[in-house]
Amino acid sequence: MNLYRCQLLILVFLHLPVLANEPEYSWPGLDVSTEHFSAEIKLRAQLRHTIEEPPSLGPTDPNKIRESRVNRSRIKIGGKAGLTGLTYYTEYDFPSHRLLDLRFTLNTTRDWLNFRLGQWKVPYNRERVDSSGKQQFADRSIANRWFTLDRQRGALLFGRIGSGSAFDSSYSLGLLEGAGRNGKGEVDTPMWLARWDWNITGAELAFSQSDTDYQENPGGVLSLLTASYRGSYTAFSSAGGGSLPGYDVGTEDQYRVRQYAVESAYQFRGFSWQQEYHTKTISDTRSGRKQKVHGGYAQVGFFPHGRWTTLPRQLEFALRYAHVDPVSSADHDSETEVTFGVNWFFSGHDNKLSFDYTDGRERQHDGRDARYHIIRLQWDFHI
Repeated sequence: MNLYRCQLLILVFLHLPVLANEPEYSWPGLDVSTEHFSAEIKLRAQLRHTIEEPPSLGPTDPNKIRESRVNRSRIKIGGKAGLTGLTYYTEYDFPSHRLLDLRFTLNTTRDWLNFRLGQWKVPYNRERVDSSGKQQFADRSIANRWFTLDRQRGALLFGRIGSGSAFDSSYSLGLLEGAGRNGKGEVDTPMWLARWDWNITGAELAFSQSDTDYQENPGGVLSLLTASYRGSYTAFSSAGGGSLPGYDVGTEDQYRVRQYAVESAYQFRGFSWQQEYHTKTISDTRSGRKQKVHGGYAQVGFFPHGRWTTLPRQLEFALRYAHVDPVSSADHDSETEVTFGVNWFFSGHDNKLSFDYTDGRERQHDGRDARYHIIRLQWDFHI
């Protein structure tokens, strides 16, 4: 029985007692519930228009790429799953016909001891864990492609320690298949990951960009993360396991991958900051090749209304710098992006309009820069 059929059976089982009740309508979404079961159902769409000038070593290429499309169209269902503290969540994307998430979470009576099982975006780099519907820019940075672990199947132990103290921290320890979404491909050694967040302001900071609530109490976190696995993949995305440039999908024990990262994030009174710095080592056990990749990004967001109240409360400006050095031993082999963004929030992240402009450079082996430019206009909304 494949994962799609399992999902259908689980959802039917969960919702039989729920759907017998009169639903409660809210914006956005539909809520139905009983004492022990509940279902919050949301539909989400992301409409995007893109104008792109591909990388060029010479004058600007007059043949720009123009595209308008439904970038994402998804159904999300989550809620209580019968047992005390047990919740579920599932998400399906229609344009790609992909089951993205199917997970169960058990929250115990102890803050430091919680469990998760299923398939979901594992808690590695913050930018990827942040939903695409809760970002400051229409798309993630170039660093995400190189370092994300994306969605995996497996188990997670997580919790919070020292709540309210100077050492207030959150942790995650995961044991995962390491084969990406839907678990296809061969893996010799399962993936493990560890994440530690120091909640420096005494409160956990949600995985969401932009301080849309103009928080009066600052939220900040400093994080250390690491992961390791051995298998056929050197990269992951929503499509599943894949390969970084210069690699092919290998055998089950071909690539030994270790990676580390340092992150920080902060939000206060309409101001937001977050950054990641990564290092990743890929060892090809067949050829003996060893590659070290470094990179990351830093971004800031600012609601001018927080300082000048005559300006619209819904308006936000954002700026991001991202850099990746794919071969740390090479002098001329890197990619850099600078992105400027403007957001208008009709109803927080549930309904927003985003515009951003990217100026990118790909450094060639001969020392020259291939320049590219991307303009995106996007409407992201839930119903």
